[in-house]
Amino acid sequence: YTPSKAEVEAHYPLHLEFRSWCPHCRAGKGISLQHRYNSEVDESHLGTTWSMDYCFMSPEDIEEDMHAILICYDHSKMGMWAIAVDRKGADENLVKWVVDKMDECGYSGVTVTLKSDQEPAMMSLKKAIAVRRKAETPLIESPVRESKSNGKIERAIRKWQGQFRTLRHHLEARIGSKMSNDSVIIEWLIVWVADIISKYAIHPNGRTSYEMYTQHACKHKVMGFGEKVQFQYKVQASERDPLGN
Repeated sequence: YTPSKAEVEAHYPLHLEFRSWCPHCRAGKGISLQHRYNSEVDESHLGTTWSMDYCFMSPEDIEEDMHAILICYDHSKMGMWAIAVDRKGADENLVKWVVDKMDECGYSGVTVTLKSDQEPAMMSLKKAIAVRRKAETPLIESPVRESKSNGKIERAIRKWQGQFRTLRHHLEARIGSKMSNDSVIIEWLIVWVADIISKYAIHPNGRTSYEMYTQHACKHKVMGFGEKVQFQYKVQASERDPLGN
């Protein structure tokens, strides 16, 4: 990644935040941020890698009591997506959702390796995605009983769960009531949490995942989840009809 002139000027001369593209940061701070070789590194994959796994709203949740959540994570640009699923496996709408997300990120026609564990439902979903995509899509699976062999998706899930619990607690404190797990609002929150992580969490290179996909920052004004916003839309003169309405 090559930083812009503005990013370089903002970073020098203080070097307050670690930047992966800065040789001085790597020399001075990189030793505490180094990534040692481990079993999750796989040199056999092609193109970028997307990891996928099912999880629940918190590690303590019981599978029989609620719907699973599919988490997708892009290794190269650290983007994250989440969606609640009615059932695990190769659901047609879910397959389309994943492929559409890849296309939105610029991976249409690009080789993407799909990585997961060996759960039959997940392997079925990956195969369906590979068939639907119009590009090479290698499939790789982590060894059985080695959950740490795909540490990136494990960390992504923990990050998503922590952010989800935080925003849910804030929402419930604001309204003074507990939200049901099958509430439409909760389903919306599941998607929103991953969305804001991709759009607003800044990575060591100084950019968000959204910036790396689109080449521009997300400048939308953001409100608290579930917050009521009152506004008045003012009609511009150019929008009025000939009678002034």
